Amino acid sequence: MRVIPFEVIAKWPTPNYVNPETRGPDVVILNAVLIAVVTFVVLLRLYVRAYVLRWWGIDDVFIIIALICTMALTACVILANLSYGWDRHLWDLPFREWAGALKLAWATKVIFSASACFTRLALLFFYYRLVQDSGMKWFRNMIHFTVFVSISTMLVLIFITIFQCKPIYAFWTVPLPRNSKCLDDGILTLACGIANTIADLLVVLLPIPLIARLDIQPRRRVGAILLVSLGFVVCIAGAIRSYYTWLSLIHSYDETWETYGVWLSAAVEIDLGVICACAPALR
Repeated sequence: MRVIPFEVIAKWPTPNYVNPETRGPDVVILNAVLIAVVTFVVLLRLYVRAYVLRWWGIDDVFIIIALICTMALTACVILANLSYGWDRHLWDLPFREWAGALKLAWATKVIFSASACFTRLALLFFYYRLVQDSGMKWFRNMIHFTVFVSISTMLVLIFITIFQCKPIYAFWTVPLPRNSKCLDDGILTLACGIANTIADLLVVLLPIPLIARLDIQPRRRVGAILLVSLGFVVCIAGAIRSYYTWLSLIHSYDETWETYGVWLSAAVEIDLGVICACAPALR
C-alpha cells in the first residue's frame, strides 16, 4: 500500500468500525454465480472429450489448471470482501487488519496472472491441434510466438509481484520497515494488468486469419469468427479493470473502496476467459 500523506489522512472522516458503509454483496454474488457457471462449462467440456469424442489433449490439462486457479481467485475475492474489508472505505478498516488485507491482495495478483496464462494456453494448444496436419508453418510459428509471450508474461508478472518489495513482507507491513524498498504498487499493478490484456488480445486475434482462409460455407465462417470474437469481451473487461486499477491504486488513496470495480471486472475477465476457451471444444 502506498504511503498516505498526513494531510490526506487528516481530511478523512471519523472511522466507523461498528456499522461502516459498504459496497454491498454484488462482488460476492457475481463471483459465486460465475464460478458455478465456469465449473459447469469445464466439466461439460471434459465430459465431451472423455465420453463423446473419447480422446484427451494437453489443452484439457491446461483448462483444468485454469479452473483450479480461477476457483482460488474466486475464493480470495469473496474472502477479501466478506472478511478483510475490501468492501468499505479505508478509514473504516481497523489499522490492525490492514496487513491481512494486503496479504490477500498480494496473493490475488499472483493467482490472477496464473489463471489468465493457463486459460490462454488451453486455447493456444487447441489451435495447435487445428493445424497439426495442415502444413501451415506460418500459423504454427505464430502460435509458438504467442505461447512464448503468454508464459513469459506470467513468469515476469508473478516474479515482479512477489519481489516488488525488499524484503517481501514489506508489502503488507504498515508502516514500511526501516531500510525496506518497494516499487510503486499502483504503476506496477496497472502495467501488469495491461500486459495481461495485450496477451489476451494476441490470442483472440490469432485464429481470425486462419478462419478467413478456410474453405467452408460463408455462414459457417462467420459463425466461427463470431465464436472466436467472444474473446474481445474478455479484452474489454481487461481494459475496464485497468481503468479501475488506475482509479484505486494511483488516483485515489481510498484503495479498499475504489477497488470494487477491479474485483467485478477481473471476475468477468477471468471467468469469461475460461468459458471462451471451452466454447470451441463444446461446439
